[in-house]
Amino acid sequence: DAYYAGRSRRLKKGNNHAANRLKKQFADIQIERVRAGEAGFNACIDRLVKISASSWKQGTGLTLDNPGPQAFINRLTEELIGQKLGQVVMWFLILDGQTVASEYQLHHEGQIYALRADYDTTFETWSPGTYLFWQLLMQIFEEGGERYWMGPGDNPYKARWLEGGEPLRRFTVYNHTVRGRILVLLERYVKPMARRLRNMKEQN
Repeated sequence: DAYYAGRSRRLKKGNNHAANRLKKQFADIQIERVRAGEAGFNACIDRLVKISASSWKQGTGLTLDNPGPQAFINRLTEELIGQKLGQVVMWFLILDGQTVASEYQLHHEGQIYALRADYDTTFETWSPGTYLFWQLLMQIFEEGGERYWMGPGDNPYKARWLEGGEPLRRFTVYNHTVRGRILVLLERYVKPMARRLRNMKEQN
């Protein structure tokens, strides 16, 4: 309560507006949380894929209905659960029986890492992503969450919620294959050398 009271009037007004619009349009509004090991958990991956396929990210090639991203989220889930590296948690917003927004998280020692969030753009008018984020954030901290990691990117909506930030580092991992070695050669040696040569030319 103290944290939320410290948010801006604009943020709280926007949240209330989104909640009121949802209540006027939909008779049944549910927030569902599913943890690894609970009944129906595996089927929830399919729900993530379906929502992602209808999200604004469709044009990027990074939605979960694409083979690469889908294989990644499946493998990541298997590894996190198998290695006991934390608890995998999925959240869903359900409007009149239809799942319209989701978030995929990793919980570890009070730290909550938001790894993937999507919403169905068909319902964009009612701000389903905003509403789900607000509700899950409040519930997480009521239950003892210490820090919520929003992920990279300086999206304006994040600034309305945060009290501070941390610098991030980017890691690139290459496979032990011929293609992987070629990529290392290109990224670590050829491209930097080409940039240096270009800069020398521009200076001369």
